Amino acid sequence: VKLSAYIPIANAMLDLGPAWLDTYIRTLLAEAIAVGLEAGIVDGDGDNKPLGMTRQLSGAVDGVYPRKDAIAITAFDPETYGSILEILSKAPNNKRRAINSVILVVNPADYFTKVFPATTPRATDGRYINNVFPYPTEVFQSTAVPSGYAVMGLGNRYFMGLGTGTGRGGKIEYSDEYKFLEDQRIYRVKFYGNGRPKDENAFVYLDISNLEPTVLQVKVVNSSESTVTEA
Repeated sequence: VKLSAYIPIANAMLDLGPAWLDTYIRTLLAEAIAVGLEAGIVDGDGDNKPLGMTRQLSGAVDGVYPRKDAIAITAFDPETYGSILEILSKAPNNKRRAINSVILVVNPADYFTKVFPATTPRATDGRYINNVFPYPTEVFQSTAVPSGYAVMGLGNRYFMGLGTGTGRGGKIEYSDEYKFLEDQRIYRVKFYGNGRPKDENAFVYLDISNLEPTVLQVKVVNSSESTVTEA
């Protein structure tokens, strides 16, 4: 799989000097490459793209791998989390694996409107505590995740191999021919590589469209001697 990024630069900008122009071009091309890699790693369909965390490892149609069936959840409570972790613990060859922590990849809009309210309880002293999960979880915001969905999984179970053939960071090439009439020079950088989850249960696709905000639950326990309130 080849990933390339390019940027047109007006020839007048060459007058700003090689040092400034080099930094400017490398910064923009690096950001463009990063966005493309992120999209492929999270949701690439395998058709001249990496196979993303959201995709099945089989069942391709015309080179396109379908997304996993989404598991609908409404809360990040221990019971729901436990059922997801149970799936992730299924290793290849009918074996089980230990899980120390997981990652949660979610669209930024869904993080602030769904995940953030669902993981920010209010303590008994009135303070809000955010990113409260029932199991160690690192959250990543990514626009590559479709709206209303999230990916939970084992970050170290995704393999991504990259190479350039020209040394670390890739080789930036340019051409004055493509945009000659517009008086522009085109700069391009390219990478080669591919990626895919290491096994089918390394990641779980979640439907969080109906995720509910967390609410502090108070239970009143009656006894013959006293009434105890538990938070």
